[in-house]
Amino acid sequence: MNTSIFEGSRPLIQVGDPEIIKQVLVEDFRLFNTKIRIANVGHPIIDRMLVSVRGEQWRRMRSAVQPAFTTARTRRHYPLVRQCVAQQLVSVLEGYAREGRPCDLKRTFGCYSLSVINRTAFGIATDPHSEPRHPFVRTAWPLIVLPVWKLLALQVLPERVLNAIGLKSIFNEKTIDNICHNLKGVLKTRQHLVENSTDFLGVFMRSKLGPNEPEPNDDIDGENSLEMKEKTFDNNMSDNKKLTEEEILAQ
Repeated sequence: MNTSIFEGSRPLIQVGDPEIIKQVLVEDFRLFNTKIRIANVGHPIIDRMLVSVRGEQWRRMRSAVQPAFTTARTRRHYPLVRQCVAQQLVSVLEGYAREGRPCDLKRTFGCYSLSVINRTAFGIATDPHSEPRHPFVRTAWPLIVLPVWKLLALQVLPERVLNAIGLKSIFNEKTIDNICHNLKGVLKTRQHLVENSTDFLGVFMRSKLGPNEPEPNDDIDGENSLEMKEKTFDNNMSDNKKLTEEEILAQ
């Protein structure tokens, strides 16, 4: 079922048909890159996020990061996620239960989510619940707790009003800069370990050197058959599919 709605003063169509959704988001995703996006704010990182770019730049970057999300690479992260569940979710909940104290579920699951992101995306083991001052916890936490008023203001207020109040993006630019500063240190220390890394950052770093090859044990049936269908699209892309350092940090 499809419905028509308004986002502020802009008319939109909500697609509810599963077959159309699959066609738009999976089979013909490369044809639908004029999506709702974050407006360019003149920031070297925010403006290079995949949700911010369009057109050929979006196609090139999407082609470069796609190998990071194959079934085989995602499976490699499963043991890391289970470890985070056991050490930083279940153990925390059991502690609250033993002591009979109320549990702040939002913060508990926020810490767990941040731990999984740091482990699978950057290859860094963190414990946000017990080490809130860790650089990758302290700087990333503001991105998890996004102010709702910013999201609403960016959707309904005209551009001239947003400029007058200095609101350019839902993200805090200082927070983004702090995270990028930490990631640059990780990139520098891992320059010679790229080939052996399985986290997302390692895949993106390999894309800086050149296009990634598909995993040898990737499935070729089922949903991954769509990845095989995209080979022609990937190979016909611009010859330079390498990601710059700014684009790696933005993802």
